[in-house]
Amino acid sequence: MIAFTAALEIDPKSVAVYTALADAYEAMGDDESLRRILEQGIEATGDVGLKERLAKLPPVLPEQLSLLRGLGGPYVQYVIVDEELESAFADAIDAGLAGNREVLEDAAWSAALAERVEACLKERERREERDDLVFDMGECRIWTQLSHGAILSYTYEETNGGLNYWIEYRPENGNGFYWYLADNRAHSRISYYHYLVRGETSGWLFNGSFTALYYHFYDYGINYPDGEKMAFHRATEQYTGTLADDLLDGERVGTIYAFDVDEYGEEHERNYTVYENFKAGKRQASWTDESGEECTRMIVDDTGEVTYECPSLDIQAVWNTP
Repeated sequence: MIAFTAALEIDPKSVAVYTALADAYEAMGDDESLRRILEQGIEATGDVGLKERLAKLPPVLPEQLSLLRGLGGPYVQYVIVDEELESAFADAIDAGLAGNREVLEDAAWSAALAERVEACLKERERREERDDLVFDMGECRIWTQLSHGAILSYTYEETNGGLNYWIEYRPENGNGFYWYLADNRAHSRISYYHYLVRGETSGWLFNGSFTALYYHFYDYGINYPDGEKMAFHRATEQYTGTLADDLLDGERVGTIYAFDVDEYGEEHERNYTVYENFKAGKRQASWTDESGEECTRMIVDDTGEVTYECPSLDIQAVWNTP
């Protein structure tokens, strides 16, 4: 490194020296220094090769985004987007921004999207003679920066008896979304979850109003001496609120409809509204119950009856959890 630095002092416009330094930092795994020397070299020389090399590095994301989503972490691989890979996500992105749950499900539930992404990555492997971009045991965790600057993360994984899909789209400034779909089959229970959040982003973080739709159901069997009896639960929940740097801020209101059939065949229907208050992502004690205990959720059912929930106040409530 000392020799290279001395060489730059002699000839600060030497592309070869900047390239050699970049090679050394890359071999060391020092991405911060690699980015710095490439930027320095581009400013000094304007070299196209250095620009192309810098363009292949992952963008520097806000710390909150990296922590909350795992982007850039050891289990989420950064890949350079190309036209084929970007086009694979086009329908899902349009559906997510429009809040079209049905199209989102069609895009991924059939595994068509997973198959197309896998084909793109495998073809890239073949062209580049690499073997580190393929799906592994029915799993893919990647993130990328699209040609227009938006950050996209994608996860597909096969679990014991189920499938999980995750797509997250965040422009630097604009409208983004987060979408999660899971189908789990374990023992006597079959469950299905669909969760879609749409909101406003700035600096790739969610800032401003958001809406969240959470739909879930599960069927389960109960064994009795006279045989198994089935029951099921269906619920649709929609929440509105505000976000500040990816954390809930202010009031969040949820409207919930739930329908159950118990093991005796009796139907139960519920409609209610949930009120919560947050500050910097932490649920606040805004109400007290009849005993004077501080409570974090106020629930009003369709008859007008008011109840409260009083969990521990030190629970950190990330905004994408209903």
